Amino acid sequence: MFRVLRMFSVLLFCAGLSGCGCDTSISPSHVVVLGNVYRHGGGGIQVCLSRFGRPLSGADVSVNGHRLRELPTEGTYLITQTSMPIEPGVTYELTVRLGDNSISGTTVLCDSFRCVRPEESSQHLLGEPLVATWTSSGNYSYVLMVEQRHAEFVRRTYVSSVLQDTLYTVPGEAFDKSGYYSIGVFSFENGVSYECDILAFERNNLTGGALGFFGSWRLAETRVWVGDSG
Repeated sequence: MFRVLRMFSVLLFCAGLSGCGCDTSISPSHVVVLGNVYRHGGGGIQVCLSRFGRPLSGADVSVNGHRLRELPTEGTYLITQTSMPIEPGVTYELTVRLGDNSISGTTVLCDSFRCVRPEESSQHLLGEPLVATWTSSGNYSYVLMVEQRHAEFVRRTYVSSVLQDTLYTVPGEAFDKSGYYSIGVFSFENGVSYECDILAFERNNLTGGALGFFGSWRLAETRVWVGDSG
């Protein structure tokens, strides 16, 4: 699954190379947009822009009239909930101005939802499949992620395909070592860009021929201890 997602990322960036390499105009069809409204860790809106496979700096990026600040990381634009409220049910409209051209897209954040199974801090056998369930967030899609949490690092062991149901069986290979694992379920619209990885892509909702998506997500998590029967 990681290979597929990373291949998709590469295809998105490479597709931007279809225009003439000597063309200095910033056409929307040359730009890749990965944008999300999210309610996690305080909440915010993050948009990553690239052109011809390179980060795109200096764009005018706004959502509902609020301008996003460009981070020192080139091509990344951000606004936090302290500057702009992030609420479910609100339509968020992205506008990216590139000289005389622009890109736009809209998304709506889902209502809250929660994980039901497995229960928090429950125990699970090493290498065995695990059934996860969660409450519905309405007419949204889901993607499930498994990470093993260490004090020094986080190891991602599994990402599902795009899901429509609220029940999923995680294969046993996701639990290959003893320790605590986080089971995270994203409820999303259009796509999920999380920690520089595309976890899920459902549709391109951008104007002007731009590639990528402007979407929204919420994350519900639970934690389990994985070990052997002994």
